[in-house]
Amino acid sequence: MRIAFLTWAYPPNVVVGLGVYSQYAVRELVKLGQDVTVFTPNHGPQPEDAIENCVRVIRPRVYDISGSFPGVVNAQLQQWDVSFNDLYLSNLL
Repeated sequence: MRIAFLTWAYPPNVVVGLGVYSQYAVRELVKLGQDVTVFTPNHGPQPEDAIENCVRVIRPRVYDISGSFPGVVNAQLQQWDVSFNDLYLSNLL
């Protein structure tokens, strides 16, 4: 079976337990013989497409588009800062 695993955090970008959980879940799926592709944001210098431990990891770059917020979103949502930027960009794409 081919599985698309979408996660907010995947090593080396580990946020609390989500990144660790994602890594272990993917590892176990691969052990069961599944073809897993991980999709996760790229906040750093990682390659956008790589094979890591028999898993294809696709990390699209995250761009700061917060300058467009005043025309699109109200001030209260803009206070979410980077988290809202990522969420907004993900939904925009």
